Amino acid sequence: MLDKPSRTRTSGNRATQTPNDFLITTELVEWAAKRSIKINLDLETEKFLNHHRAKNSKFSCWQSAWRNWMLRAEAYAEEKKLRQPPPPVNSNQLDWDDTSWRFDLGL
Repeated sequence: MLDKPSRTRTSGNRATQTPNDFLITTELVEWAAKRSIKINLDLETEKFLNHHRAKNSKFSCWQSAWRNWMLRAEAYAEEKKLRQPPPPVNSNQLDWDDTSWRFDLGL
């Protein structure tokens, strides 16, 4: 009988709970810079850790989980910018006699 490789994970790949000593390394900061991540890394890391501690999440690679969180956070920040309403118009600057808008309605 041939020996088959074990399908179980080795101890190095075992999923663990959120580490208490998770740090943003220089490599992670460089990774974020290469991808033009503009969000506040410290604040998002705090949100990331709080979320996963509250959910009792387990990952085999917390740095990969962090990178995924940062990619999503950057995408959400961009979407939020697009959804922002335009700033309010100063009513003193409006021409109340302008009716040119009626041409946009086909009137």
